[in-house]
Amino acid sequence: MANLNDIAGDVGLQTIQCQCGQKIDGTKALESMFNRIIAICRSGGEVRIKNFGIFKAKVLKGRKVRSPVLDEGQARFEDALVLRFHQSSGGKEKLNKSLKAKASKPKKSSQEGGKNAKSKNRDTPNAP
Repeated sequence: MANLNDIAGDVGLQTIQCQCGQKIDGTKALESMFNRIIAICRSGGEVRIKNFGIFKAKVLKGRKVRSPVLDEGQARFEDALVLRFHQSSGGKEKLNKSLKAKASKPKKSSQEGGKNAKSKNRDTPNAP
């Protein structure tokens, strides 16, 4: 599993020089970006990244859960914000690019037989 250090190194963000002349570690830049995304979503906004997707927060309604394992037999969960991500069509295409290449290989047609093959003679009605 990749972490922020790996991603920062892969995209050349080992060290970034800010406009003010200050040098910033690449992982800190990525952490700052994600912290900003969370802050925007927490305040009710959404973050759209072209050809990637949309981040937004959704309220998960509080509820009571009953279980014999719990001491009192039930527990109450308060309302909570959860971060949701909706993938863009451009991001989906990039992600599935390698799968499309595999899918373009020719498959056996249903006319060659097999369990999904249809009857060749459709004009003849079924006998009772």
